[in-house]
Amino acid sequence: SLVVYLLIMDRSVSWWDCGEFIATGYGLQVGHPPGAPFYQLVSHCFMLLSFGNPMLVAPMSNFFSVLCAALTVMLLYKTIFLLLQRSTFHLSPFTSHLSAAVGALCYLFCDTAWFSAVESEVYSMAMLFCALAVWLMLRWEQNGNNRLLLVIALLLGLGVCVHLMTLLVAPFLLWIFIRNTRQKASVL
Repeated sequence: SLVVYLLIMDRSVSWWDCGEFIATGYGLQVGHPPGAPFYQLVSHCFMLLSFGNPMLVAPMSNFFSVLCAALTVMLLYKTIFLLLQRSTFHLSPFTSHLSAAVGALCYLFCDTAWFSAVESEVYSMAMLFCALAVWLMLRWEQNGNNRLLLVIALLLGLGVCVHLMTLLVAPFLLWIFIRNTRQKASVL
């Protein structure tokens, strides 16, 4: 996914909000409401990799979105595989890997994900936070390590500082938490 997105990544500033995100990230300024302070801070760190060359500022900012989107595809693959391994379908490991790959590739080439992945936009980073929170919650359900709950809470808090859509996974995470605690209570 990283190679696919890199091949079609915007090499400069594209339309809509991308120019604003590049400019505000480069100058560590305030973008349009509600703002994306964590996105702009991390984006600024990637822009520092341009080493003062103004022609590389926009590509480095776009590369940040590419990297976030590629990591999201990877986490989606891992999440689908984890869910299929725990399902009642009793799939072979090969079928589970193939199904997870198909699901991740569907997201990779999805129109909405595609356009957000190749330009300086907050959606790739927000989706990375969502995917990471869901994957970590499923891992918590699997092994019961309560430290993962703290990491998930941190991710949701940072995710809000990227885009408010990160909160859309909160009901699903809460459902997993309640379901898991009820199962443990019924065993006792």
